[in-house]
Amino acid sequence: MIGVTPRHDSARREPTFAHPMERLSLVAAFFCVGVGCLVLLGWSGDIEALKRIIPGFVAMNPTTASCLILAGVGLVLQQIRFSRGARVAGSAIALMAAAKLADLVSGHMPIDQILFSGSLGEGSAGQANRMAPNTAVALFLSGLAIAFLPSERHRLRLFSQSLGLAVLLISMFALVGYAFGIHHLRGIGPFIPMAVHTAISLLLLGMGIVCTTRTVGVMLVLHDGGPAGSIARTVLPLAVAIPGRSGSGASMGPAARLLRHRGRRGATGQRQRSSDNRPADREHCRASSQ
Repeated sequence: MIGVTPRHDSARREPTFAHPMERLSLVAAFFCVGVGCLVLLGWSGDIEALKRIIPGFVAMNPTTASCLILAGVGLVLQQIRFSRGARVAGSAIALMAAAKLADLVSGHMPIDQILFSGSLGEGSAGQANRMAPNTAVALFLSGLAIAFLPSERHRLRLFSQSLGLAVLLISMFALVGYAFGIHHLRGIGPFIPMAVHTAISLLLLGMGIVCTTRTVGVMLVLHDGGPAGSIARTVLPLAVAIPGRSGSGASMGPAARLLRHRGRRGATGQRQRSSDNRPADREHCRASSQ
């Protein structure tokens, strides 16, 4: 019995990367690391094309880029079964994001102004570059999820998956806000909105977290070969498409109402002109008969 247990543990700790979900999680991790490194390179060299995807868009904050690098490293460490490193990376992300959330309340913990503080001046929109509140919430949830990923407890892994799904939802709303020009989806109140490449990175990060927990919760249902898995695979694309349709309807609503209002005014004016022309037509008919 004593000789069997070490062989079982060593086999369990060997990374395989054979499953597609594990490979997708690695792709998400490397994407986050790459984007974060490019953004930091942009801040160090004052390269606007690396700080922001499109001129005039919000630039990613350097602290956000650092958190994304840590998140990608944490996912990779989890994949190679280095649990302690994954916990440290996740805890560091959660602490930095919590400090930013505390700064939003108190204003005395400007953690997002430590890196490249001399370059975080007024942006193109008249706002100093800071970490957006929804970005801080998403990073806080991501850090907690990565910190709990190495746990063998079913409930904690399910909790990590739920946090990853929440990160997915936050990033999807931000992307829908950018796609349809809805500020309230990509930002909160008067604060700076989430950068578009931050939203893309968080979307992939949330996917990576969820794919890492493929043996519990929603992912277990999606892999089921029975009716439950079939229904879940059918409903999931609808759940992804509904926010986009909602954003489209919200953005097209004012224009549609304006067109309907102009149509009503045009129809009313036409009916009024028709009623005004009726007496003249009757007089013309009487003159013709005489």
